[in-house]
Amino acid sequence: MSHTYRVILRAIIFSISLISVIYFQRTTGRFELLFMTLGLSGILWVLYDYNRGYR
Repeated sequence: MSHTYRVILRAIIFSISLISVIYFQRTTGRFELLFMTLGLSGILWVLYDYNRGYR
């Protein structure tokens, strides 16, 4: 996969994850907690994928 596509994919995943954390923070419940956790894991995956090249 080329570098440009990886950057675009990271930006899309980060945006969707951040929006899901912010949107589902408004109310409380198990459903919202599940989607906030998925959003957090998406953000952490983007961070891991970015830092993987600097080992």
